[in-house]
Amino acid sequence: MFRRTFSRPWFFATALFVVLLAANLLVLPSFVSSANIAGTLAVAAPLVLAAMAATPSILSGGGGIDISIGPLIGFVNVFIIGVLVGNGIDSPWLVIPAALAVGLVAGLANGVMVAYIRLQPIVATLGSYLVLLGLALVVMRQPGGSAPEWLLVFGSSIGPLPGALILVALALAGWAVLRRLPYYRSLIGVGSDERAAFTAGVNVARVRLVAYGIGGLVAARRDRAHRARALGRPQSRGVIYSRRHRCRRAWWDRRNWRSGRNGRLDHRGG
Repeated sequence: MFRRTFSRPWFFATALFVVLLAANLLVLPSFVSSANIAGTLAVAAPLVLAAMAATPSILSGGGGIDISIGPLIGFVNVFIIGVLVGNGIDSPWLVIPAALAVGLVAGLANGVMVAYIRLQPIVATLGSYLVLLGLALVVMRQPGGSAPEWLLVFGSSIGPLPGALILVALALAGWAVLRRLPYYRSLIGVGSDERAAFTAGVNVARVRLVAYGIGGLVAARRDRAHRARALGRPQSRGVIYSRRHRCRRAWWDRRNWRSGRNGRLDHRGG
């Protein structure tokens, strides 16, 4: 019985979660107090949803991976603030479908490149990564703007429930529905053995296309959690981290140049 439990695919992740939660509680007992639970979940929810967005492409096999999830979240972020809210469109009945449509189009574009053009997934999604990162900076060059009030509610609590918990619960409910669809069996079959799935009559290209599209939809949903946590900051942490990395890199190169290290390295390389 224990051996069967240990072999379950969810066992390691669950055990790691329990260990990390216990460690956090030992270091900071107020980690899950009623005053902090909403903020704690608001920080964790974007990471959970980003991981869920990357899952379908990985399950589709063939080395599938979508590394453009982060920039896609950043682009949806600035699209909402810079394009929609900036032009007076702040109704949730318009913002949510528009954000989901952007995520779906970006995901399907990756799916077309991977499934039909036959580019390597890491190459295709790296290209999307760079395009989305550039588009985010074109739409909004500097942080600014403000989020609609209804979106900021997800960063706190909605009645007795943390808003971030509601977003994660909706995503999990969607995943539970997906697992009951015939498409999920096709997805697992393609990811397990592409040749056998093709022989059985499964449209492998279409399955992978839909997988990347689902990832884009979940990434757009993740943006709401990120927007609620960011409280009006328009660009994703990935963009901010990239800028910090460039600043640190420029400072380090300048320091090495002054100390003569770059000259010695260039001389040796020549």
